[in-house]
Amino acid sequence: MLRKAALALVIAACGKGSDTRDHAPGEPVREPAPGAKADPACAKGIQKGPITWIEDDYAAALACAKSRQVPVVLDLWAPWCHTCLSMQSTVFLEPSFAAKNQAFVFAALDTDRPENEAPVGKFPLAAWPTFYVISPDEAVLARFVGSASTDQFHAFLDAGAAAHKGGPAGADAHLLAAERAAAAKDHATADKELTAALAAAPPTWPRRPDALVSLMSAKRKLNDIEGCLALAETSMNETGSSASASDFNYVAMDCVEASLADGGDQDPAKAARAKALRDRAITRWTALVDDAQAPLSVDDRSDALATLRETLIAVGRADDAKAVAERQLALLDNAAAATPTPIARMTYIWPRC
Repeated sequence: MLRKAALALVIAACGKGSDTRDHAPGEPVREPAPGAKADPACAKGIQKGPITWIEDDYAAALACAKSRQVPVVLDLWAPWCHTCLSMQSTVFLEPSFAAKNQAFVFAALDTDRPENEAPVGKFPLAAWPTFYVISPDEAVLARFVGSASTDQFHAFLDAGAAAHKGGPAGADAHLLAAERAAAAKDHATADKELTAALAAAPPTWPRRPDALVSLMSAKRKLNDIEGCLALAETSMNETGSSASASDFNYVAMDCVEASLADGGDQDPAKAARAKALRDRAITRWTALVDDAQAPLSVDDRSDALATLRETLIAVGRADDAKAVAERQLALLDNAAAATPTPIARMTYIWPRC
């Protein structure tokens, strides 16, 4: 989810005394990938759950991709990022991803490690984690920021595979252009292409929620507060029930705060608009966290509760905010107690604190 990724920008990274991808007591021992010996260029692949990963060796991943002529999936993560750890211990362990091993090379790059400085500079993060699909010649084929559900990550991979095979059309073509622009920090072009993608997309387009989050983020980075608020008003209920719904609201609430800065809170029209959006966001978040069937990890649900709590405080509902905080803490305590490995348990330490 985007919330803690934004906060991570102002929090010092944890020490690097341990590698969170190493074997831990109670965790399955990682073995060399079954096909590693068959292709020497891919010998560094390690099987971890259903996915074969090349870890902290971008050159090796690229060499493997060139040998097999398949795209690379980049997981740009950090050991202090609880969303990153949540993705590794939940979504990436879904058996359905085993079928993707033949279609991609998966590379995990710890962004805290100096040896990863060059690829991280080439493929910058918008938040932790940021995921890319790139071609063997390093062209961006797809991009995803933050927490993804299993279905969202499959859709992201499928979009990258389609772009690799010959180029997307329609909404997917505009989305790819936006992702390439965002990777180059050209937020104006990203805004334009995302707007075009959403206009061209069919109602059932699976990437609509993440495209809406990207468009909100582009508008905020351009300081287009009016555009951000207008998008929130028209599209808040179009973001599904994954973490994207909460991420969209989070950026929207940041734009609300920006609209009230520098005396904006003294403008009756601005104050009324802010209250209406905050109230809508509270309703949306409440429905999301109450939906037991929503495709949210514990980490996603915890973040949604945290941002709901903060918005309740902003509208003066302190008692309701305290009840949400107690609910969030109970959720995290129960998850930590039920998690069998220290590494997976780390997912819950930061939000519990």
